[in-house]
Amino acid sequence: MTGEERVQLFWQCVAAVDALEVEYPGDPTLQSIRGQLRFLIKQAAGDPRDQDGLDRINIGVLTVRQVEDMNDDVAQLLHRASGEAKRMRSEA
Repeated sequence: MTGEERVQLFWQCVAAVDALEVEYPGDPTLQSIRGQLRFLIKQAAGDPRDQDGLDRINIGVLTVRQVEDMNDDVAQLLHRASGEAKRMRSEA
């Protein structure tokens, strides 16, 4: 996946999380995931690689623990994003 494709995927995830937060306003897990996605967008768009930041990404864990019970479609999308974050980590 190219950097541009990753940026598009991560923005798609942000939109899905925003929509889910309408049902779960102020949910700290969704807020954490959104912050991580914004970091990933910057990394995928070409910001200097932040290996420590990439190592702290835990979208997959948060998705399993919380989002899967909220919405399966959003969870599947976030699992794709988590997979891309892992690939980015290994590319750094």
